[in-house]
Amino acid sequence: AFRPLFRDDAIIVGRKDHPLGNAGSVARLGEAAWVRSSAIGGGMSAGALNDLFVRAGLPIPRTIVQCDSYNIMVALIARTDVLGVIVKRYLSTVPACDLLQEIRVRESLPSVTIGLVMRKDPPLTPAAAAMARIVTTVSRQLAVRS
Repeated sequence: AFRPLFRDDAIIVGRKDHPLGNAGSVARLGEAAWVRSSAIGGGMSAGALNDLFVRAGLPIPRTIVQCDSYNIMVALIARTDVLGVIVKRYLSTVPACDLLQEIRVRESLPSVTIGLVMRKDPPLTPAAAAMARIVTTVSRQLAVRS
């Protein structure tokens, strides 16, 4: 089951001082290698990233790696020249704020729904239910602040 928590804008990121840091357009990013995630919290799905390039009339970029761990994705982007997509809110959190920079482009990226994924059946254990309540509460507090 998916419980939506909040929405945020997707942004393109690269390491601090990335050579394409001032790209300004998706067209300038077509030759870059990308790390992609199917996990919503880690970034934009492969299909949505492909659509961004197709809408701009560009070939779909090559992908260096499919990664569904946010922390590993941040580490890959921070230590290489690959680019990735994360939600804007994550760029203000550790470790992303210390390691990554937004690569602004004139094309718009979609907003993303961040949510909690959990088993539908059987019911959550008391510990898992408590954790789900905490994640939901903190997410709502963060959504109100932004």
